[in-house]
Amino acid sequence: MTIYLDVEVMDWFQDLEIAKLPRWKQHAALRFGLATTYIDNGRDAQGQEDSGWSTWGSADLAYLWRELTTSTGPIIGWNSDEFDIPYLIVQAVRGSLTTNPWSELPDSLDLMALIRRESKRLDGKERWYKLDTIAYANLGRGKISHGDEAAAWLRSGDPELIRKAADYCRDDVQLVLDLHQKLLSGEPLICPARPERREYQELRISLPRKDISE
Repeated sequence: MTIYLDVEVMDWFQDLEIAKLPRWKQHAALRFGLATTYIDNGRDAQGQEDSGWSTWGSADLAYLWRELTTSTGPIIGWNSDEFDIPYLIVQAVRGSLTTNPWSELPDSLDLMALIRRESKRLDGKERWYKLDTIAYANLGRGKISHGDEAAAWLRSGDPELIRKAADYCRDDVQLVLDLHQKLLSGEPLICPARPERREYQELRISLPRKDISE
């Protein structure tokens, strides 16, 4: 089972009351908006694809946590090791859903962290890319919005805007899913040169053997 995950919050790191806090306190201060998962179970006994989308609201956090912790993993996302997973851990501990979260969660694969790690190995320097940049370079399409706009939609309480936030969250998961599928097919991710950052060569990042799912 592979779980593709993205979390949207109702606040943003640049909000004045959030920005002044240390990182671990920021995770506690950000209000949960929603999460989207795409769960890929491969194929069932009849050879049919066994996969599906789910959207999780604030009332569903316990069910989302159970979904994650009963999965064999991995959990795959973009910047998920730095934000989505630690953020959900804070929410789970706060909600008395766990006392030992890291031992309950399956392995994870953060595509942003993969690129940072492999770019340092190949080029001697960690490269930090936004999902939008890597998606355009590899899929020919980018994000349909950005996180602070989604946060505003979620804060509005307007059902139509909340649906827009959910669509945005799902689209981010789809981008990560498509990038991961490209890696699984044996194709590398193209990481474009950025001369303004003194990154003069295009890099091609592949999955290390240990991260390739059977």
